[in-house]
Amino acid sequence: MVRSATNAILFVLFCTLSITAGTSRGQTEARKVTLNISLPKAMFKGTPVPMNEPNIAKGRPKGQGRPVVKVPVGTKNLALKKAVTSNESLPVVGDLSMVTDGDKSGEDGHNVDIGFGKKWVQIDLGAKSTLSVIAVWHYHGQARAYRDSIVEVADDADFTKNARIIYNNDHDNSYGKGIGKDLGWVETSEGKIIHCPKNTVARYVRLHSQGNTSNDQNHYVEVEVYGIVGGAAASGATTLSPSGKSVLKIKYPMPMFRNTAVPKNEPNLEPTSKFIANRSQTIVVPNGTMNMARGKPVTSNKLRPATGKLAMVTDGDASGENGHNVDLGDGVKWVQIDLQAVASISAISLWHYHTSSRVYRDVIVRVSNDPDFVKYATVYNNDHDDSSGLGAGKDKGYVESHYGRLIECAGTVGRYVRLYSKGSNADTNNHYVEVEVYGRKLSGMSVKTKPVKVNTKARKKKKPVFEMERT
Repeated sequence: MVRSATNAILFVLFCTLSITAGTSRGQTEARKVTLNISLPKAMFKGTPVPMNEPNIAKGRPKGQGRPVVKVPVGTKNLALKKAVTSNESLPVVGDLSMVTDGDKSGEDGHNVDIGFGKKWVQIDLGAKSTLSVIAVWHYHGQARAYRDSIVEVADDADFTKNARIIYNNDHDNSYGKGIGKDLGWVETSEGKIIHCPKNTVARYVRLHSQGNTSNDQNHYVEVEVYGIVGGAAASGATTLSPSGKSVLKIKYPMPMFRNTAVPKNEPNLEPTSKFIANRSQTIVVPNGTMNMARGKPVTSNKLRPATGKLAMVTDGDASGENGHNVDLGDGVKWVQIDLQAVASISAISLWHYHTSSRVYRDVIVRVSNDPDFVKYATVYNNDHDDSSGLGAGKDKGYVESHYGRLIECAGTVGRYVRLYSKGSNADTNNHYVEVEVYGRKLSGMSVKTKPVKVNTKARKKKKPVFEMERT
């Protein structure tokens, strides 16, 4: 009797829970609505697939309508009129604000052209939001496919916090951010709808590309980011990327010239095909990595620079304009930065004078734990014939541009960074615009220094000792 009563109670409870769960599922499904996206005027009929272009998705069968997209109630375009930045500070045509101005027209004059090579635009949504869909329109005045389209989101503008890639059609890793599994598409007035993974929370959206099937330029007409400010997912704690690493974000100065002429008769240069590819390098660094050189003391084997001040090397100004660099004169010259703490160094970004396309010779970068560099680690050396007397290196030379040179250091530990050079193909002088040292301070470590014997009888102050200049 008792067992029968117990079974009856359990049955009623099971039915109640089933009804409640079913109601909850029904309410959740009811909170989804169809996303209506207004489309611009179609610029051509049909969608011809560009010839010999790999990794392109097939078009919809004739007569088939656009897929229905469902999003949570309250979803809206969070990108409209929001601030846009780019790694191309001076667009060739148009203005960056056109990316979020609400105008999707494929006609000429309705897009921003940010030049050739690896380029990106970035949108600040103004607040962390739960994202559902991102709609992208490149130039669609003709049927073309934009290459290496990659979309990533993050919690901060430097993409060091919770950076994630949500779309990647770079099938051969030509962009350098990893091989993607998504298919490319042919541009039309319908744009491209990209679905964000469930519970995608971010404030910043960055879209990459590297030219298209018609030319090498990167064009953006409009980007719409559909989501809800805050949202249920945004209330949770922010997590770092699964690997504890993220892409290093470097702020580039304004370009001083458009093309990169390869200097003639200059030996040991990297292949011509890599000039463009290596301009905007991409590397992954541990979360928390920062520029430890900013504002730090700089010394040199040139006590009195020909022009400028040594402090300009770490003042945060990487401009290539005249008056924004220090000239150390001719011969083998070096600048040395004291990070004022022992650090694990991931990368060093170096700018010489970049108003014109020139090649600085015998560029050598070393890291040490003592200011005299008795012991050191060489992280870069393009002196192919030991003309500097510091040893021959295996690295290739490069052409200066506003992208500088990014040198990977793979966690090299040290407090001091010393950079050498010996003139350029333009003249014999050595110029430094800016040096950034990206790393993390290692806690509990200090630099040991040898005790100095002081002559108590001496009254005159001893002059500081520097390396002798070459004549």
